[in-house]
Order: sequence, then C-alpha cells, then structure tokens
Amino acid sequence: MRKFSFFILIFLLSSCYYTLNNTRLTGIHKIYIEEPKNNTSKYEIKDYLITNLNKLFLENSAFSIVSKKNADAILEIIIKEYKEEVASVDNDNNATSMRYVFSLSYKFYKGKNIIAKNDQYFFQKILEVKPLKNKEDELLKSVVLELSKELFVTVTEGF
Repeated sequence: MRKFSFFILIFLLSSCYYTLNNTRLTGIHKIYIEEPKNNTSKYEIKDYLITNLNKLFLENSAFSIVSKKNADAILEIIIKEYKEEVASVDNDNNATSMRYVFSLSYKFYKGKNIIAKNDQYFFQKILEVKPLKNKEDELLKSVVLELSKELFVTVTEGF
C-alpha cells in the first residue's frame, strides 16, 4: 500500500509541475518575432528562420503574429554561428552526409518578465546527401526548418 501511495504522490507532483510549467504562457496570445540578427555569412538563414517560426506560431491556434506594439510577448533571436561540414564520405571521398551546427541566443519576454532565455542554444543536425539530388539550399532549408521546430517547442513549452 505504501508503494502504491508513493507512486500516486509522484504522479500528482509531476502533473502539477507540468501544469505550472505551462502556465508561464497564460495570457500570451499575440506574439511579435523580431527579425533575427544574423552574425553569419549565410544571410538566408535569417529569412528561413523567421518564415518558419511565423508559420509555426500561426499554425498553433493559441497564438497570432502581431506588430510589436500590439504584442503580448516578443521573441528576439541572434544567430551567432553556423557551420556545415562533411560528416561521412564514401569510398571515393564523396560526401554521404553533412553536419549542420547552429549557435543561437534567444530571449522570449513579456514586458520586463523574461519567459525563456538562452544565450548558448546549440542545434546540430546530420543529413544524408544523395549525389546530384540534394541542392545545398534545399539541405539548408530542411535543417533550418528542424531548428525552427525545436526552437518553437523550447520557447513555448520550456523543454
């Protein structure tokens, strides 16, 4: 009986934590996403990232994208670093997979209240390269989409 009670207590506490953790976005429905600052030489990353994040917030019926003056909360992003490198090669030294690494900082805030912040956010993705089928731009778009999804979840759910 004690073990059963202990498991019920743990379950209740964990569900309370989840509820408390997600109440941090209570009252936040209108979001403004600042144009990301891009400190890399890949200027298109900024465009892909803001397009994807806007789309993700709009697809979530709890949020709408508005002007800065009408926003409940603001998301600021700095793309600090971007690297792409060959992760593996075949017998002829042709790339078979590429590693993409991003370093960002972000701040999601409502007035002076910081909801989420990370100055050392890292994202890494390895993609298979199919000879003559993947254009570099398509791979980058795909990776930035994955980055956007992970950042969206991190900012909205805190995980």
